[in-house]
Amino acid sequence: MYSNLNPMIAKVYSAIPQGYNGHLVEVEGDISRSLPSFNIVGMANKTISEARERVRAAIVNSGFRFPDKRVTINLAPAELAKDSTHLDVPIALAILVLSQQLLPSDLVGRIFVGELSLNGQTKANRGIINIIETAVAAGFQEIYVPNANLSQATLVPQATVIGFDNLKSLFLHLKGAKPLPVYKNHQPNTNFSTQNPSTPVRPHVVKNTYSRVKTKSSIPNATDPQPSRPVVKITQTDNNIIELSNCPTHDPDVVKNKETDETNVEYLLDHIQGQNFAKRALTIAIAGNHNLLLSGPPGSGKTMLAKVARNLLPPPSPNEQIEIAKLHNLVATSSISTCRPFRSPHHTASAAAIIGGGPHILPGEISLAHRGILFLDELPEFPRPVLEALRQPLEDKTITISRTSQHATYPADFMFIGTMNPCPCGYLNDPDHPCNCQPHQILRYQKRLSGPILDRIDLIVHVQKLTSQDLMLNVVKNNKTGKEHLNCQTKIFAARHLQFQRYAPLSKYNSALSPPEIQQYLHLTPSAQKLLQTATDKLKLSARGHFKTIKVAQTIADLNNSNTINTEHIAEALTFREPCL
Repeated sequence: MYSNLNPMIAKVYSAIPQGYNGHLVEVEGDISRSLPSFNIVGMANKTISEARERVRAAIVNSGFRFPDKRVTINLAPAELAKDSTHLDVPIALAILVLSQQLLPSDLVGRIFVGELSLNGQTKANRGIINIIETAVAAGFQEIYVPNANLSQATLVPQATVIGFDNLKSLFLHLKGAKPLPVYKNHQPNTNFSTQNPSTPVRPHVVKNTYSRVKTKSSIPNATDPQPSRPVVKITQTDNNIIELSNCPTHDPDVVKNKETDETNVEYLLDHIQGQNFAKRALTIAIAGNHNLLLSGPPGSGKTMLAKVARNLLPPPSPNEQIEIAKLHNLVATSSISTCRPFRSPHHTASAAAIIGGGPHILPGEISLAHRGILFLDELPEFPRPVLEALRQPLEDKTITISRTSQHATYPADFMFIGTMNPCPCGYLNDPDHPCNCQPHQILRYQKRLSGPILDRIDLIVHVQKLTSQDLMLNVVKNNKTGKEHLNCQTKIFAARHLQFQRYAPLSKYNSALSPPEIQQYLHLTPSAQKLLQTATDKLKLSARGHFKTIKVAQTIADLNNSNTINTEHIAEALTFREPCL
């Protein structure tokens, strides 16, 4: 990877995130006898141009010598637009090679990334998983990242990662004076389809038990596991290499798929009294990853049902953890959760915030909800262009954002849950509250959801108003056992396991099947076929609605542990296709 050993020329490899992927960058350095100057060329934006002052101060404050000659840094390929502060460390290393404080051979087979403070300390960077995957694909033997990014970097399988806190510790490691811990992550176990609700996956956190510092973790923001639980294994051949493939990924004490924010209230299915039909629809939707629309009067429990859904989701597989962390790391440098996301943007959010975009084409809410739930409360209050922009992602599970100079494709495989009132006041057809809306107001309100959007929703449910008896029962009973929630979660896990077995090795849910795959994998009894044909004609179902009915019926069959789709499965699926607005 490095052939030119001329001390007047330096070459250091790095990478930058580019959309959902990454791109290698060669940091080339040249030094010549002239008036002292420091220039950076190669399509560098203002952030990278400012690296001149950061790198100069970091080198000097770390105890190294900055050359008093003309220094030119070229970022190749020059036509690639470069952004952010990922290249501070490789630029500093190139200068240390030019000034002969490092040898070119010290950098062979290695790739570096990181932002530098003025005192030489490193800071976290966005898109670190993109960079690690790019480096692994390019065949680099060692990948150097800031310690603040280790928790994300060590998620990537087949990666050999080394973290460092400052420029000086990196220099001492490269010279062999004070080696840093080396993290080797082998391909993790991906068989998560057999997990039961009592042993969900804890977010993958790696603790450094380097032999020289046996009681402290060098990974910032890492959550310490229980002392009696081994986390990493140090090989006998090299005490400085930490194997990550045997790290435990289960915590028997955790039942729910929780976010890292401990202030969130954890809703269980037991907390909702009544609403059996809505609970059944929620179970079916989660079991098959179907889209769900809840319509009903104010205070009927629509939002609470959606919040219960986040705790019914099964834990993500290791590959899904990487996808989740990868997308969230593109927009944040803080500690990244690998739980299934639950995104709930406000109805004032713009189309760019929901779909993605901006000057650097960052992922939007639909991509940040990948492998989780996108919850749009008060759906008709969202601007119509925002709702119409959901058409293609709901169908294709991806979103391609194009701009004049660049484009990016992000995954958007999320479960959609929306809530709405039947009219602007919310009391249409309510026997206890007269509706004050005019007919044209009701029509205009309901027309905010176009036919194509409704056609992409698998289950449409009307949530009935709770009676005073139900409300008092909820207060008196105060059910916190979680038995109903756990039973529902067990059924969901079993149904998803059947899908993983049926579609292996595709790792698909029923909702994602194409028409050819429906014909290949799903089996309807003759009576079920006849009922579906009759219903399609009478209800005037579109082709998409026809196939969605079959997919929902298959999920119902999976929940009933049936190998075929029977008449009762089709009949129940059809109850969720009738408009209830």
